[in-house]
Amino acid sequence: MIAFARFVHLTSIAFWAGATTFLFVLAPGVFAALGKPVAGDAMNAIFPRFYALSLLCAALAACTLPLLPERSTARGALLTAAIALLVLAGPVLGARAAAVREKRAQAEAAVAAGAASGELEALKKEFGMLHGVVTLLDLTMLGACVALLWLGISALAPPGPTGGGAGGAT
Repeated sequence: MIAFARFVHLTSIAFWAGATTFLFVLAPGVFAALGKPVAGDAMNAIFPRFYALSLLCAALAACTLPLLPERSTARGALLTAAIALLVLAGPVLGARAAAVREKRAQAEAAVAAGAASGELEALKKEFGMLHGVVTLLDLTMLGACVALLWLGISALAPPGPTGGGAGGAT
């Protein structure tokens, strides 16, 4: 049972980190290939799925951590922080950024049709700020996932001069 819990725990964190890394590689390529408006629509369709998958991975990691003999307060705190970053970046600020992006698109369409839109610049600024914060949160979350993997894997190494063991790594 412990081996299976460890497998699920580490695999879910690895998948979460991998999906986040893939997103950071994917987004610039999508924008380069499709242009801003279409790429924005494509990424808007991807983000909810990405965050749902990440939340599933986070839930699996959280549910399996208490089953591991090598669990520690540091790992629990780091996992809690990573989950908080995930929720803040996705369902909270990411959802807000998507709503602002939609309002911005409507304002841009109104301006293109000849209407005056004094709010367009404010919406562009707000979206840029939200996008920057979400990106920073996702990057920090990725760092936390990598640290969790390091702590989890180093806890499995044999103690001694060449292995990490549980000696201080967890």
